[in-house]
Amino acid sequence: MVKKLRETISQRKGFTLVELVVVLIILAILAAMLAPSLMGYIDKAKDKRVVAEVHQAVIAAQTLADETYALAEGETPDYASVTLEDVAALAETKGSIEAVTVETATGKVVYASVSLGGVTGYYSEDGGIVSSLTAETAPSDPGETAGYVSFSSEG
Repeated sequence: MVKKLRETISQRKGFTLVELVVVLIILAILAAMLAPSLMGYIDKAKDKRVVAEVHQAVIAAQTLADETYALAEGETPDYASVTLEDVAALAETKGSIEAVTVETATGKVVYASVSLGGVTGYYSEDGGIVSSLTAETAPSDPGETAGYVSFSSEG
């Protein structure tokens, strides 16, 4: 009997169905444990990407505002001549630049917002750059109130 069992075991090639199922179950459990932690990294990556896009947009907008302010030394700068399309072209962002607001007295960018992949990033002079994933409330845009001007969209 023992001799016959040894012969059967030595002739067997490959794995049994039970062994394969056990390995697959273990792999499924490991994958289920790993998936939630990866989702956190994906959200963080989206957050970082939109923050970088806002940073690019603010730098581009400030560059255009500085050029407009410098060209009109001694006069009231014509910030209305700068468009969101100009900012987008200079910033080369993949996201959609929704708003940029400049303080007319200083020519400083005080607000900007950019949307990318369902996430919106905001820049405000007071709060820096935040995204809709991490901010509890979006900063407010001073818009067209006295002393501020928003870059317009062509068309």
